[in-house]
Amino acid sequence: MAPYDFVRQVKGDRTYVAGPVFVDLGLAAVRGMDIRVHARPILADLAVSLNETVHLAQLEGANVRYLIGAEGANALRVTDRTGQVTPAHTSATGRALLADLPDDRLEAILAEIEAEGVDVPALRAELAEIRQRGYALNFRPDDVVSMATTVRDQNDQTVAAINAVGPTSRMSQRDQVHVARQLHAAAARLEEVLRAVPQA
Repeated sequence: MAPYDFVRQVKGDRTYVAGPVFVDLGLAAVRGMDIRVHARPILADLAVSLNETVHLAQLEGANVRYLIGAEGANALRVTDRTGQVTPAHTSATGRALLADLPDDRLEAILAEIEAEGVDVPALRAELAEIRQRGYALNFRPDDVVSMATTVRDQNDQTVAAINAVGPTSRMSQRDQVHVARQLHAAAARLEEVLRAVPQA
């Protein structure tokens, strides 16, 4: 195996260590890992910390797809939405992602949803608020509040959003400050992991 660079012998020793081929294979495996693999333990910690349901989601055109989730232990909680796809402008997660888009991509999506009757001027104003505040808020008619912030990769591109969702009774305005801090901390952890992933 040594002649093919799979292993190399340690000088002055009879032991072998991984050679360049195995190292490259390992790095390729890490590079190819889905963001869900990196996010799963971070979401699990966040769900425990907040005791609420949390998700990782990505933008798909004008929609948002919930990739993975973790639920808190409260008996009354919002269920995991993993796998669901919803219009981006209807959720905190989607709006957080829209607020981070480059102008050309955002304009294309706004043109698409305006044709469906969405109040685009009101949405633009809300996206500006999200950029200023640093997170998105959504108050649902079923007494549920959702909050979300975005995650950037090593190229400073927005690649996902993390949200927390729970009953209004547990996510008052005072609690939202705490939730926002926890969301930003979780996003920062995931960004740190993504920055450490070797680029292809």
